[in-house]
Amino acid sequence: MDDHPIIIEAIINTLQYMQDQSDKLCFKTESARDCETAHQKIQSYSAAKPLDLVILDLSLPPAPQLNLYSGDDLGVCIRGQFPNTKILVITSYANSHRIRQTINAYNPLGFLNKQDVGFIKYVSAINKVLSGETHYNKTIMCIKRWRCKL
Repeated sequence: MDDHPIIIEAIINTLQYMQDQSDKLCFKTESARDCETAHQKIQSYSAAKPLDLVILDLSLPPAPQLNLYSGDDLGVCIRGQFPNTKILVITSYANSHRIRQTINAYNPLGFLNKQDVGFIKYVSAINKVLSGETHYNKTIMCIKRWRCKL
């Protein structure tokens, strides 16, 4: 879920690359560019057909009629409905308060700042998250540990 088509395309291409490189991975990808579309897609899943992985941008056009104003609201919704879903946040935000708020709200397994990530690091982060490992890139770890100001 991202509001930029080029990012969505990059995510889909990355997942396709990973699938092509592995006998074990098989992705069914869906995309959404706003909170309303994302919410509709989330609601199409159930406990019998859960979401395995969500790659989520924090900055998405809101759906006020659904009380969804950002990717964070979707993250809380996903975590409440599908507690075992692996969430990887990608964002261009570097606001320490916002990042800590996201981590505290729904504890994403992965968290990447878009400015710090290239293709190889992105693939590595997705693999770690899929394996159930936590992966926060350097900028996010710095913020999480309160050791830097951005």
